[in-house]
Amino acid sequence: SITAIPIDRGTCHGVEKRFAYNPETRRCQMFHYSGCGGNRNNFPDRKKCFKKCIGRKVNDPCSRISDNNIQNVLKH
Repeated sequence: SITAIPIDRGTCHGVEKRFAYNPETRRCQMFHYSGCGGNRNNFPDRKKCFKKCIGRKVNDPCSRISDNNIQNVLKH
């Protein structure tokens, strides 16, 4: 699964703005891709990353709620 693959900037010296899923934070984040190498966890924009890795629309308010906030709501 792409969601288990760590972010890999690749082996060249370029700097391309890309997005990848970060399994630690469970969010799509921007990173600088070198232009070659790397892996499948590499998307041209945040929207494509969310669609493939999270399955929600970027503007979906549920995608912005953290686990801590959910736990706080459930406690009250």
